[in-house]
Amino acid sequence: MAAALQQRGFVAVVNHGMSRFCIDVAARRADDPDFKLAILIDSKETYASHATLEVLTERAILLEAFGWRAVTVTMREWKSDPTRILETLETQLGVNFD
Repeated sequence: MAAALQQRGFVAVVNHGMSRFCIDVAARRADDPDFKLAILIDSKETYASHATLEVLTERAILLEAFGWRAVTVTMREWKSDPTRILETLETQLGVNFD
């Protein structure tokens, strides 16, 4: 997912953060100095390392309190329609499709 965002001209970093609180993919526009979008990936690894409630709600709420936009992407969604997911992420990053 990070590579696909980079191919579209965005800056995307995997496992952005420290300690146990890492964002699966942090993304920003190339002209933006700060990361704004936290992409939380719903995967087996996520559930193995965190409580389900934290994954689904608390992480997103905390990130949004610090000015991030948080989007959860399931691996099922990504595998079935990556183009639609990328367009959704681009919209979240402030890209217009006019």
